Amino acid sequence: ARADTIMLATLRPVDKEVSLLSIPRDTLVNIAGHGRTRINHALAYGDMPLLQKTLEDLLDTDIDYAAKVNFEGFKDIIDALGGVQIDVERRMYKPLENIDLQPGSQRLNGYDALAYVRWRGDAKADLGRIERQQKFLAALVEGIKNMNLKEALNVASVVMDNLETDMGVADMTYYGTQFLGITATDIETHSLIGKPITYNGMECLEIDQSEIERVMDLMKYGNPEEPAPEDDEGDIEEEK
Repeated sequence: ARADTIMLATLRPVDKEVSLLSIPRDTLVNIAGHGRTRINHALAYGDMPLLQKTLEDLLDTDIDYAAKVNFEGFKDIIDALGGVQIDVERRMYKPLENIDLQPGSQRLNGYDALAYVRWRGDAKADLGRIERQQKFLAALVEGIKNMNLKEALNVASVVMDNLETDMGVADMTYYGTQFLGITATDIETHSLIGKPITYNGMECLEIDQSEIERVMDLMKYGNPEEPAPEDDEGDIEEEK
């Protein structure tokens, strides 16, 4: 199957910060052995190794670990969490994709959560979907930060049953303990902005190299902190 959602995460354990980059699935890339096409085709052509290599080539970076979860696994994980509280922005209805949501704040189970993160029926299309996925992840983090050990172990077991990854258990345990207590404010979200084009009859997104470099600087180092205001007491006159 083609990749429905592609994300790259940078973990900074010392600062307890995460940078998250969403890559639009229609991004035009060069896939080794298959030429130029949409990036989501890489998963179908060569599973995770080819998708990882394609991302590394596109972003000019090394990726340490990869993970894959299918739709059924996603639903099982959300159900194990007890659902996620989210404010659904508008009516979302697309019966062919099992999407039928009413607007308003509500707790979504796995079935409806999958519908929420997949829907792209507004004017913003895939960009709007990426924004909702990032919003959903922030809500998910807020929902799990106060879990007790028994709840966390239950969720971890469901995740392990549904996740295909090359990260070992020792590394999972290390990063899991390092990021205990993380909140949504500790997660920076980014997305690649490109130009819509038609290539070989396909609607694609062409990403400029300068945009990739800009985003990757943020992914590697985080958003620069704003300088503190200088103390200019001597230059301020008292109002009369």
